[in-house]
Amino acid sequence: GSSPIEQRRYLQFADRARDGQSERSLPYVEIWVLVARALMIEGGVGPAVLDARRAVEMAEGEPEIIGAALAACARTHFFAGELDEAYGAARRALEQPGMERRVPALAIARATLAFVDAERGRLTSARSHAEAAKAAVGGIGSSRSWLGANASAALGAVLAAEGNLPEAEHQLGHQR
Repeated sequence: GSSPIEQRRYLQFADRARDGQSERSLPYVEIWVLVARALMIEGGVGPAVLDARRAVEMAEGEPEIIGAALAACARTHFFAGELDEAYGAARRALEQPGMERRVPALAIARATLAFVDAERGRLTSARSHAEAAKAAVGGIGSSRSWLGANASAALGAVLAAEGNLPEAEHQLGHQR
């Protein structure tokens, strides 16, 4: 939920911290760095997709982080125009045990599903996912954050696809 400047600072901090990590904790830190880079689309969409895929590979079997890696992967695939891959990764993220407690990853996965469904004209499903993303973000008080902006953008996309342009504009401008 931090600003992009704060996110970049955290990434720089994590990069420096890797040097002092034990062998056991190093993969965990690396996965989170990859997830963060992917979510920020650091370096462009292509590198973000690669970072997200690597995060998923490294996070397999790690129940505390696999959902976030899959959600990041889904988001990057969406921005790469790979709708099938985005949808599959987001669905897989939601299937992870305990995802309801991992609100940021849950919101990203739901927002991505909303974007994909809106693109495909499945507006009932898209609205359901977008509203779930908004509710999740609101539940942790992050409505006015990067995470909240993603949920609002998903709902705005759905509203625009439904032809409700005034309400879509309100959602898309809600984060200013």
